[in-house]
Amino acid sequence: MVEVELKKDLVTFKHQNAFLKLDLRIPLENIDSVSTETVTPLRWTGEGKVFYYVKNISKCIMLKLKDCEYSKVVIEVDDKERVAQILRESIKPPPKFSLREYTQLRKVSDIQKSSQK
Repeated sequence: MVEVELKKDLVTFKHQNAFLKLDLRIPLENIDSVSTETVTPLRWTGEGKVFYYVKNISKCIMLKLKDCEYSKVVIEVDDKERVAQILRESIKPPPKFSLREYTQLRKVSDIQKSSQK
């Protein structure tokens, strides 16, 4: 099975057996979305190159990529729902605040800091 290693800005998929060693590294900034929907393997969609590393299609996640040679990566993992959720959380952009909201948050933060002293 494929081992998934998540670092601050990189996800690595690792697998090794007697015949093959896989060490696939993808920067988190290049992952556009993560899906757990069942995919049809090796079907031409006209959306660019797709990388497949699959034995059991029901255990796969699909990563849609941007700014990469491949447009998608389909890879088998032990717990696809858990891995997909962790990756989604990792690629989620930070919340955007309006200037007004940011000012209010700063005031609350300043009040909390001063009350702790």
